Amino acid sequence: MWKYGHLTKEIRDRVLKLIENEPVEELWVNPKEIKSRTAVLEGLKHKLMSELPPYKKIPVHKPFITSWKPGQIYFYQIKTLPDDPARDRTNNYIGWWIILYVKDLMEDESVVKGVKDVLPLVYVKMSEKKPENICDINNADFITPSFPTDTGEAVYIMGISVNTGRKITKQSELYGITDQFQEPEDEMDYSMLDWFYYYDSFAFKAVRFYENELARKEWIKKINYATWKNIEQRKRIYEDNEIIGKSKHWGSLFIKLYRELENKDEIIKNCTFVTPWLPHDTYIYKLNREGISEEVYMVIYVNSLGTVVHDGETLFLPNISARLIRGDKEIAVRMINYLPDISFGTDGNGENRYKVILIDKEYDENIESMGKCNFYLDAGRYGKEQHLNEECLESKDFGTFFMTWEEIVRKAVETYHVI
Repeated sequence: MWKYGHLTKEIRDRVLKLIENEPVEELWVNPKEIKSRTAVLEGLKHKLMSELPPYKKIPVHKPFITSWKPGQIYFYQIKTLPDDPARDRTNNYIGWWIILYVKDLMEDESVVKGVKDVLPLVYVKMSEKKPENICDINNADFITPSFPTDTGEAVYIMGISVNTGRKITKQSELYGITDQFQEPEDEMDYSMLDWFYYYDSFAFKAVRFYENELARKEWIKKINYATWKNIEQRKRIYEDNEIIGKSKHWGSLFIKLYRELENKDEIIKNCTFVTPWLPHDTYIYKLNREGISEEVYMVIYVNSLGTVVHDGETLFLPNISARLIRGDKEIAVRMINYLPDISFGTDGNGENRYKVILIDKEYDENIESMGKCNFYLDAGRYGKEQHLNEECLESKDFGTFFMTWEEIVRKAVETYHVI
C-alpha cells in the first residue's frame, strides 16, 4: 500500500504498533537472526514514517498457469545466492544444480481470493554437478523442510509460489518426462495436507533446506554407528549436537531411532563379533586373480544385518549382494542397477541365490568403501527396492545361506568368465 501511495494513517499506526511490540528476542534465538530481523523492522518503520510516494494505480493480478506437467524434470542452476543471516554455509553453492520433479499441479487462491493460479507441486533435489541421466537424478539428495512426526515421516512435496513460478519457468532447463523417478519412501501422504511449503526465495530456501538435510543425515549416521554402543554413548551423540538438540522435529525422530536401537542391545551385546558395515553401504574390490587381464571390480551392497551362530559363536554379520563392473570404478555406485549380478549358487528350487551372508570376521584390506546407495534394486530389477531404514538391522528375512570372502570372490571370477 505504501509503494502505491494507498497507505492510510489508520493502517500505518496499526503496523507501527505491531513493530514496536514484536518480541524479537523471544521469536529468534540466533544473534545473527536477531540483528537481521531488527534491521528489517527498523527499515520498515523508517519507510512508514516517510512521505508517501505519488498515488499509483494497482495492477490487476493475472492468473499464473504453469506450463509444467506432472512427470517432467527440470534443472535450475544457482547463479547468485544471498548470504544466510542464520548460519555460515558449508559451500557457496554457486554453479550447483537444483533438480525439480513435477509430482502434481494444484489450484491456489493465495494471491487474490477468487483468482485461481495453477502451481506445480515438486520434489526438489540438489547436485553439485549437472545430472547426466536418471541414475544421477535418483542418487541426488532430496530436500525436505520438515520432519513433523514421531514416525520420522517427512514433508517432501513443496509448492512453487506464483512469483517464483514466473521466474524459474523461464530460467529452468527441461530434462524430459520420466516414469523412473524414485519418490521418497518415508514421505507423509501429501494429499492429507491442507498447506504446503512454498518457495518464495527459491535458491535461498533450497540451499537452507539442503544444509538442514545434510546435518540430519550426518546425525542419523552417528546414531546408526552407535548401534553397537551403550545407551550413555548414544545419549551423548544426541545431546552434544546443538543443531539437532534445538529441533523438536529431529528430536522426535531421534526418539524413534533411539527406541529401535535400544531394542538391539540385548542382541548385540551377546555377539562375539559385530560387523563394522551398515545397511546400504557399498564397497568395491578389484579382482586381481589369474585369468583376468583387464580392470574388473566387484561392487558389494549391504542388504541387511543379522545374527548367525557359527562354530559355537554368535556373530552379527552383513547380508550382501554383489555385481561386476569393468573399467571405471568411480561410476560403480551410479550405475549399480545396470551391472551384471553375481550368483552365489542355487536354492532347492533351482533359483539363483543373489544374496549371501559374509561369514568372515576379518575383511580383505583391499576392499574400498564407496559410501551409501539409496536406490538399489534387487537382482532382476523386479524385486523390492532397497531403502534407507532401520528395519535392515536384525532383518526378519536375513537368511541362513553364508559364504567366506574367498568363496564369494571365486563366484565373482566365475561370473566374469561367463559374461
